[in-house]
Amino acid sequence: MRTGLLFITVATILIASCKREQADEIDFGYDYLPLVVGQSIDYHVDSTVYDDFTQDDTTYSFTIRELVADTFTDAAGRLNYRIERQKQASDTSEFVVQKSFAIYRSATSAERLEDNKRTVILSFPLNPGSTWDGNAFNTDEKENFTVATAHKALTIGDLRFDSVATIEHNIDTANFVEKKFRVEKFARGIGLISIEYMDIETKLNGDSGLYYIQQIIP
Repeated sequence: MRTGLLFITVATILIASCKREQADEIDFGYDYLPLVVGQSIDYHVDSTVYDDFTQDDTTYSFTIRELVADTFTDAAGRLNYRIERQKQASDTSEFVVQKSFAIYRSATSAERLEDNKRTVILSFPLNPGSTWDGNAFNTDEKENFTVATAHKALTIGDLRFDSVATIEHNIDTANFVEKKFRVEKFARGIGLISIEYMDIETKLNGDSGLYYIQQIIP
């Protein structure tokens, strides 16, 4: 009897140990969104506005800085990071604070709270093909966010990143009247490195809408 109990005990310990080792081996991808107070990233932005009334398109270029300014505890007792978005209109002007938003990262997801709207921007682990509803915590219609690629090398300008995850959502480019898509890229150990966004409607007089590109700069 004692031998049988000993065998069961040893087997239980071995199974539990194996499960812990398997969990330790899973690459959840938390470091695709490192959050360190004081850390900042600068981006170059080209924002093109299409006006069907004037039939003109105008491109505005500027620099955005996103700074992890502080932390705070929300009403649910969760640690959040306050991100300060600053804008520099030209190389000779100062950075001016535009707005702030919050990011909360748990063991299973990362959420961004901006303009009172909570969006699930990442779902862990970051496996290629995984999909989630980015609007699960707001009142908007369901919107699938998909990990198009992960752990892939990418070069942006003079910067090379060894491991990048690409998140796609709101993809609708087959529509002849309205074209929409948003693609965000995150680099391991850095965070968000690029956004490409389009929301353009084709009307009788021409196109109306916005095409926005934001890319990390040294």
